[in-house]
Amino acid sequence: MHELKALKGEIVILGARIPRVVALLAGLTFSATVGGVLALQLGLPWVSALTLNPALVWRGEVWRLFTWPLLEFGLAPLGLVLACWFLISIGGQLTYRLGPTRLLLLYLGLTAWSGALTCLLAWLWPAVMSFAYAGAWPGLTGLLIGWALLVPEGTIFLSFILPVRGRQIVFGCIGLTILYGIFYGFHVVVPEAFSILLALVYFRDPGLRRLWLRLRLLGLARSSRPSHLRVVRKDDDKPRWLH
Repeated sequence: MHELKALKGEIVILGARIPRVVALLAGLTFSATVGGVLALQLGLPWVSALTLNPALVWRGEVWRLFTWPLLEFGLAPLGLVLACWFLISIGGQLTYRLGPTRLLLLYLGLTAWSGALTCLLAWLWPAVMSFAYAGAWPGLTGLLIGWALLVPEGTIFLSFILPVRGRQIVFGCIGLTILYGIFYGFHVVVPEAFSILLALVYFRDPGLRRLWLRLRLLGLARSSRPSHLRVVRKDDDKPRWLH
């Protein structure tokens, strides 16, 4: 993939060398969130124009598919700081493995496609259609799963205490999403669930691939079964198949 020159290189912040692409994403997230809070305090509700509102997306406001991950209000302001730190940490490691352009396209793709799938699901789920989504964590969760699959021996410390790695990270992300859905409603975690699924598919998760192959094998077995045969219980003195 051809690398964009503007995304190449690193910048130094407080003595730390950070890839320019993740510094750009973190800077945009921080600026949009802080700017949105200041605007709300001044009575300017322009933040509502950046959220992922499926009903408004279907009315033509498609830019929302790309702007909603720039707003991180969860556990404010700690959630914003953690999101930017996480993006720099995990995103920086992925940048060295994927390249800056591919990392940017991956992050934008995860958020845009998870947003688009959420809007499609909204036709079947009224609670999703009327909900406004915002937050960097769905995209960050997708990046974390990608990192876990690319670096299965890599370790992160959950809450800075509990070490987890590889498949544990994948199952942990899925489990936390389910728990969050139980506590706050499953319609709230729809974009994050889609982001996890897209990351598993993009990075070719072995477990997902095995499940797909088993389903295909089951489908082939069913389609190849002779129509004039029927299944009976297996006994010692009877054949498995009877006409």
